[in-house]
Amino acid sequence: MKFRFFSWLLGISLVFSLGIFSVYAQEATSIAIFPFSMRDEVDGYFGYYLRDLIKDAFDGIEQVEVIDNIMIDEILREAKIPRDVILVQSMAQVLGKRIGGDYILSGAYRIRQLGDKERLVVSVRLFDLRKEAMIDLKSNVFEVNNPDEFRQLIVPEVLKSLNIDFAEPVESFLYDPQLIFPLYRAVDKMDEALRTYGSAQFPDKPLWKEAFAEAQETIDTVPNYLESYYYLAYMYQKTGWLAKEVETMMKYVELLEGSGREKNSIQRATRAYLRLANSYLSQKKYEMAEESINQALQINPEIAEAYFLLGKIAYDQGKSAQAQEYWNKAYFLDPSLKEAQYFAGEAGKAAVYGKDAYESYRTGYTYYANGDLKTAEGYFRNAAQLNPNMKEAQYWLGRTLYDLGKLADAEVTWRKVIEIDPFDSQAKRFLERTIQEKQYGRNALSQFRQGFDLYQEAKYAEAIPCFEKAVQESPRFPEAHEYLARSYYLLGQKDKYLREREKSLNLIEQPTDKAWQYYLVGYELFSWNEKEKAIDYLQKAVEVDTSLSEAHLLLGEIYGSMNQWKQAAFHYGQASSIPEKNTEEDQSSVLWGASVSYIQLGEWAKAYEYLNELVKKYPYADFIEEAESLRIEAMVKMGQYRDARVGVQQFQLRFPSGRFRERVQFYNAFSFYQEKQWKEAAQALESFHKNYPQSQYRKEALEALGYSYRNLGQEEKARSYFSQIEGQENTFLVADTFYREKKWQQALSSFLEYLKTTPQGQYVQEARLKVASCYLETNQVELAEKLVDEITSSLDAKFQLDYLRLTIKLAYKKGNWQKVVEGVDQLEKQSGSLDEEYLYLLAWSQVKLGKESEARQLLEIAGLNPDEILSDSEIEKISDIMDVLRSGDYPSAISQLKELLTEGVNSENSAAVHFLYGKALYLNGDFNEATQYLKEAVAIESKDYREEACFYLGDIAYKNENWLEAAQWYQKLNIQDNLDLLWRLATSLDKSGEKDQALDIYKKLKGDNAYSERAGIIVLDTLYDQKKYQDFLKEATEYLRDHPSSVQNEEIIYMTAWSAYYLGNVPEALERISLYQDKYPQGGYFDELESLAVDLMIVQKNYQDVLNKLFSLENKLKGEKLEYTWYRIGSVYLKLEEYDRAAFYFEKLLGNVNGNYYTRGGYLMGVCLEYLEQPETALTFYHQVVNSGLEDEWVENSQKRISLLTED
Repeated sequence: MKFRFFSWLLGISLVFSLGIFSVYAQEATSIAIFPFSMRDEVDGYFGYYLRDLIKDAFDGIEQVEVIDNIMIDEILREAKIPRDVILVQSMAQVLGKRIGGDYILSGAYRIRQLGDKERLVVSVRLFDLRKEAMIDLKSNVFEVNNPDEFRQLIVPEVLKSLNIDFAEPVESFLYDPQLIFPLYRAVDKMDEALRTYGSAQFPDKPLWKEAFAEAQETIDTVPNYLESYYYLAYMYQKTGWLAKEVETMMKYVELLEGSGREKNSIQRATRAYLRLANSYLSQKKYEMAEESINQALQINPEIAEAYFLLGKIAYDQGKSAQAQEYWNKAYFLDPSLKEAQYFAGEAGKAAVYGKDAYESYRTGYTYYANGDLKTAEGYFRNAAQLNPNMKEAQYWLGRTLYDLGKLADAEVTWRKVIEIDPFDSQAKRFLERTIQEKQYGRNALSQFRQGFDLYQEAKYAEAIPCFEKAVQESPRFPEAHEYLARSYYLLGQKDKYLREREKSLNLIEQPTDKAWQYYLVGYELFSWNEKEKAIDYLQKAVEVDTSLSEAHLLLGEIYGSMNQWKQAAFHYGQASSIPEKNTEEDQSSVLWGASVSYIQLGEWAKAYEYLNELVKKYPYADFIEEAESLRIEAMVKMGQYRDARVGVQQFQLRFPSGRFRERVQFYNAFSFYQEKQWKEAAQALESFHKNYPQSQYRKEALEALGYSYRNLGQEEKARSYFSQIEGQENTFLVADTFYREKKWQQALSSFLEYLKTTPQGQYVQEARLKVASCYLETNQVELAEKLVDEITSSLDAKFQLDYLRLTIKLAYKKGNWQKVVEGVDQLEKQSGSLDEEYLYLLAWSQVKLGKESEARQLLEIAGLNPDEILSDSEIEKISDIMDVLRSGDYPSAISQLKELLTEGVNSENSAAVHFLYGKALYLNGDFNEATQYLKEAVAIESKDYREEACFYLGDIAYKNENWLEAAQWYQKLNIQDNLDLLWRLATSLDKSGEKDQALDIYKKLKGDNAYSERAGIIVLDTLYDQKKYQDFLKEATEYLRDHPSSVQNEEIIYMTAWSAYYLGNVPEALERISLYQDKYPQGGYFDELESLAVDLMIVQKNYQDVLNKLFSLENKLKGEKLEYTWYRIGSVYLKLEEYDRAAFYFEKLLGNVNGNYYTRGGYLMGVCLEYLEQPETALTFYHQVVNSGLEDEWVENSQKRISLLTED
């Protein structure tokens, strides 16, 4: 039953909410005093007795407010805290939040026989709940029958800890302990009964009988002891003995008013009067209850519970408005009293609708909830007659009539509800359902709903018979046809699905409605990925209603998903042409779809048009960022480079960390390339490549970078980027850089590799031409001639001039001077001019043909000196030898140079010959002899050969591992942009002991190049070895970012954790350890770093989390590492004051007498035992440590503890 009678609900609330009242003022320091815990096997009642000795003393102190004992005991029982548990800080904070005081005072006691007397050994602990601090007061020993001794020692200590000055002596306890002990035995019995009997708390139960008898014994012998009545009244309340509770509470109030303890008497009296009032209320003695409440209000006018009870009395007496006022007042005084807020609302409704009408309505609802619809109808009709404008009564009358099948009456009632409240959606829904049932019949709807419920549970086969019955009952029931169709579809019976769908469509007469249903079928089929069938229905939709923009939009989406971009663009265009039919969201989707379609079709101008409209009209659409990025791409594709860069600036301002920054940054850089601004392009593309090394535009960026540097005349730089392009085409681009640098052998091998691996590549014709040229340059004339003959008939027209230049050089190499002259003449006619190289070839050919005068005339016309070019035969010899060297025939070159040196050379050619001889020897592998001639060439200081000679000398020293000399030669070179030589220089410096110089160079090599990863590793190793941990962390962060897939990353992350540790940065060390463990759960350093993490977490005092890690390590480790783990687990438990658990692990350390943790384990074992108040056993362990024969701080500490524990 969902609801019950209001008066019953209110009564239940009173029983539970008014059991115990919290009426404490907040001016004084509030303290909760817990029953003292018992240690050893002692009587539990002493704990309550000791608690009340302190409470009795505090009752006379104005600055202290003692929280009600019974409330505290209730909370302890609810928390299921045993009586022998010693309260710790964490538990105190949890309980303190429920109790709501400033302090908690707890303690423990045991009984010792000293001489002929029993003595109490009491330890007291105070918890400051606001500061989350714990104060252990000095333990004391007392005679059991001397309560004043106990109070005189304990109470002043507690007050001092509370920062309360109290100069007066503590009042004497007035009663003989032996006479009041029966009361506390009764309280102990009550606690046992409440914990034993559960909900069956009756006064005839054995434990309760004993409790009543013991309490009554104290009352009989000490009739003025207040606590006896308070506890006994509570016992009667818990057992439901109301008459006795009232009688006892009245006696308690009578004694309380005459006690003379004003402060706490006020609070107690207030609670007592309210408990009396509650008892009277349960017996419907309203006047006596009201009298008790007023007495409570005279004591404390601001107590919320009193007004709560007055509200109950007023409501029972038919005074709804007054009841509402009382309950509102109660809620105002105590916002935590939620029941008051609820009942005030209920009383307010009773006041608005009339108490009789409202209660008739609530009674009707109770019958309705119990399924008695006919009786409920009578009550609802009565309520509606008493108050026709009471919407709730009309609504539930409608529900009842509907459930009874009285549809005509129900329809009238629903219309009445909507007349009262035009916005009641539930009433509108039921009115629609009622009308529907009248139209299709309840049976049809019932079958449909059963089927729909099964459909919702995915029980499609079971739903079909229900939908079929609904259709049989009402053939024109479109929803039944629709869900029958859906069920068929989900069971794979597509033909039946479409047949039922067609039936429902044939029931529709309006064209626009039919078009819309065609659209819905298409949408449904599309959602099930039946795209072709969806298109058929959507086409029918637009044929019936050409302005149905939703259908055009969906057709655009489907055609787009099928990559049929032309059809997609058409339908997006159709949808775009009727914007008034689109929602703002649909129109933005239309413009976006049209933009994407035209981009896929390569119609950038049309795409740009739609993108502009989209950006202008829908600046906050979901895909606006991507649209802006595509708009920038479109501008670059259309040649609007400057506008594109302006767009980039605006994009960066609006989307500083957007998802499409990569695309925008690429087209920003690419715009410079397209505009042929090579320097700006190189800078922008390098920046892009550094920021996005694995970009989707990687190939385009690398290719553009290569060509940009080629146009800047930096072929080596171009090669470094061409070589990074994925695929075989990069081999050609790399080969072409060697070719342009005239490094013929490297170019030749690279071109041949390209032709071998990519025989159908786009650069094949150009590669074959350049292979032939390389053959010529390396004096492989026959191979060149053969290849030229092969490609003669297959060249494209664009390569004809290059082919002509090649044939001229081939004719010159073969000495066919006339063919050279004819070829150069043809070249000049076709190109309009001649390069200097071909002027030389023409001039020398004419000389060979005996036409020296014509050759001189030709050179003079070109502004060249014929004597300088044609007269020096030695230069010609040197030139021929250089050709031999280029061909790779080093022995022939050495022989010719040796002969030339023997004959003697002109002084101006001496440096060149010495250099060439040294170079030939070097290339032939004769390093020792080569060194002599290369050094002579360097000594002559010819700028033409000095750089190359230093390179060869450096390489020889490098190969011979003569690191110092290699470094000296490499430092003479201009190698700032030569990564290979920079690497060699850094290696040479490092090997020769110049670590810092080498480190600077390795740092430069960390950029985006072939040496980046290796250089980064060396930088990191050096910094770590030099203990420059801060610099190491910075470099390591960059390395991990730039090389996310490096095989060295595991060790680097491991080293970062230790670096942070050495720097004392505990949070960063833990973060690095976590990173390692996430990435390498099976890594070789996992356990080592786990152990380090544990140490760091202990430093942070994160004890709870660290224990799980320690337990995990305990299961993995062995030997000394395992002992260290035990030591740490014990230490954590010691910090948490769980001494028994700590002792368990420290004792494990004593199993290895020769272990490093033997003495500390014994000492700490003794410490735990002292905390556990086992000093004799602790001494045994201290002696064991001292007698171990070892000497360390733990032995020394153990000796000190022995001295302290054994002194008199």
